[in-house]
Amino acid sequence: MTVKALLTDMFGVIAQIQPESARTRLVRIAGAEPDAFWAAYWAHRPDYDQGISTPLDYWSRVACDLRMDFGTEQLMELHAADIDSWSLRHQDMIDALPRVRAAGYRLALLSNIPTSLAEHVYAVDEFMDEFEVVAMSCHIDAVKPSPAAYQWCIDRMDLPADEILFIDDSQRNVDAAAAVGLQARLYRGVDDLFATLSIEKSRI
Repeated sequence: MTVKALLTDMFGVIAQIQPESARTRLVRIAGAEPDAFWAAYWAHRPDYDQGISTPLDYWSRVACDLRMDFGTEQLMELHAADIDSWSLRHQDMIDALPRVRAAGYRLALLSNIPTSLAEHVYAVDEFMDEFEVVAMSCHIDAVKPSPAAYQWCIDRMDLPADEILFIDDSQRNVDAAAAVGLQARLYRGVDDLFATLSIEKSRI
């Protein structure tokens, strides 16, 4: 099928997933048992990513699950460390974006991301200018794998869903994208992406 646009995930594709050092730092600041901490961290993430919860709400809920009481300074430290934990990028994918666009494909981004982290991304990541459409979950009131998140992008791109290729590092999100009609593929690196789009790196 014809592909006219690339819709890409952010974390796990363009940006790196939290490295172990950052995960360890968060657990240390919280002073919690690791498994319990991560269970609480992810349990409340959907509302946070959707913009329903503020950072204070989010970390207070995490603390409640852990039966702990985070002080103001500790909450601020956790918030800062959380943003920092998502700050590493995959430079090869960043370099690939203008190449994909030069090959004639439109570019769009769909990311599950809380408001404060989205603001940080806009402030520091110049590659955001490559995207024609940007769908941050905190701004569109929908998080992957909800069909509404994908449909928001389809509507803004004004293309048939089957002319948009969606890539993500989560099979769950890929399956959900395919269910709404997008061409969907698990991200396996820049070389695989270029092969899928029939882009010769040496020619772009």
